[in-house]
Amino acid sequence: GAQLMVVNVADIPILTASADGSARVWDGVSGQCLRTIAGHGGVMCSAVFSSNGAYVLTASDDGTNNAHVWSTDTGCCISTLYGHQDL
Repeated sequence: GAQLMVVNVADIPILTASADGSARVWDGVSGQCLRTIAGHGGVMCSAVFSSNGAYVLTASDDGTNNAHVWSTDTGCCISTLYGHQDL
């Protein structure tokens, strides 16, 4: 049968990745966009918060094989991981 999973997002931000090459951090209560993270030249394939929520790691289909680490507070790229390859 069908299964339902309910998640309380009231106290946590929500992270989305987009085809426009950006990621967005959303307020779980108001639904407002808190931060837009942009800098990839292609579809953003993945985005994940660090364990403490201070950073976001992103990867995209922009042909560079690079991943980026962003500050959640500022939206600025703080590090680029070059030459990521598929395994």
